[in-house]
Amino acid sequence: MNNFIFTKTITTSPGKVSVGVKGSVLTAANTGNPLKMDADKMFERFSKEGKSENSSGLGPAIVKKICDSCGYEIRYDFQEGIHNFSVTF
Repeated sequence: MNNFIFTKTITTSPGKVSVGVKGSVLTAANTGNPLKMDADKMFERFSKEGKSENSSGLGPAIVKKICDSCGYEIRYDFQEGIHNFSVTF
């Protein structure tokens, strides 16, 4: 998760990043443009929006694999200019 959150901070410039924990849910959100690819493909290995360094790359796929291995659930949505990720433990 550390790598995932760090990546959000370096790819959101200028912009805002927020991280929080409430009960058994970890949330990470950042401002940004809508995805150019289907959000359902974000968690697939080697899915990228393009060749940009700021593209999501392997990060979300690795986090999803870890979550699956541990029995956690990861979710993503985009609303009003904000990318929202949550992991339920």
